[in-house]
Order: sequence, then structure tokens, then C-alpha cells
Amino acid sequence: MIRGFINNDKDRKNLFFIIQASEETIKDWYKTCTDDDLAYAQELMNAFALELRDAATELQIECELLNMTEYSEAISVIETVKEK
Repeated sequence: MIRGFINNDKDRKNLFFIIQASEETIKDWYKTCTDDDLAYAQELMNAFALELRDAATELQIECELLNMTEYSEAISVIETVKEK
């Protein structure tokens, strides 16, 4: 079971297969996959969504910090992110 980010090359390659495959390829794969395969694919997608949310949060923080004129504002942003 994958919890959090994708941490190995095998899972990363499988994720990219799912993301980059054509509709026809996915349909063919789906015809042959098991319930475990579908659960694993969902885990990969959930982990990728978590990675994307984390990257978006980091970018948001960087943008906020770039627009700040005082350090006290930075502390406020950090506290806001910690609460989420």
C-alpha cells in the first residue's frame, strides 16, 4: 500500500503509464486487470494528487514570500499553512 508520496522507480513508471497511456491502451489494460490492479492504480493516483497538492502549496508559499515586505508577514503565512 502506498501512503504519501511515490518513493520508488517502479511505482513512478506505473504512474506514468497510467497518465500517459492512450485511451485505447487504458481500455485494453482495464480488460485484463484485477481488482488489486485497480486498487493499486487508485493508490498511485492518490499519491500523485498528494504530490501535486504539496508542490502547489510550496509554490504558493514562495509567491507569498516574494510579495512580502516584512518578515512578520512571512510568519503569518507559515502559520496559516501549518493549520491546513
